Amino acid sequence: MSLITDILGAGVNAASGGVLGAIASIGTGVVSIFTAKAQFAHDEAMAAHEIDKIKVNSEAQSKLSADQLKIVMEQGADTSFNTAQIAASNLSNVWPIVASVVSLVRPAILAYLGVVTHYYYLHATPEEQSLIIQAMVELFGMGVGFYFGSRTMLKMVPSRTNPSA
Repeated sequence: MSLITDILGAGVNAASGGVLGAIASIGTGVVSIFTAKAQFAHDEAMAAHEIDKIKVNSEAQSKLSADQLKIVMEQGADTSFNTAQIAASNLSNVWPIVASVVSLVRPAILAYLGVVTHYYYLHATPEEQSLIIQAMVELFGMGVGFYFGSRTMLKMVPSRTNPSA
């Protein structure tokens, strides 16, 4: 009996080893399925994070580009204003301070005329005030028309230099 018991014991051991191996293999498969699901969720979260990171970098780059464009436009406006001031003074062979003073003469005269007109307006009768307002509107329209008209004519006349260029 001991031989039969030994053979049966060896068979049971072999069978139990195979059964336990199969159970362990199934357990490993189940664990690897959960591991794969967790890895997929992790990869998905990392991809979403990377997309968010790219979006934030893109928005930051867009804002930086817009800010740089704004700076370039402001620098261009400053350069254009300075060029127009020099061209308006039509003094290219004098010191810059002299050209600045000369370019301020016209605005100073305009301010003086505004103060004088205001003084006379305050001390006038209502009929005279009406005439002063009509004259100011006409003069304002004429001044704006002359300013823009002369700039347009300077662009059209080929023999003169263009001050806005």
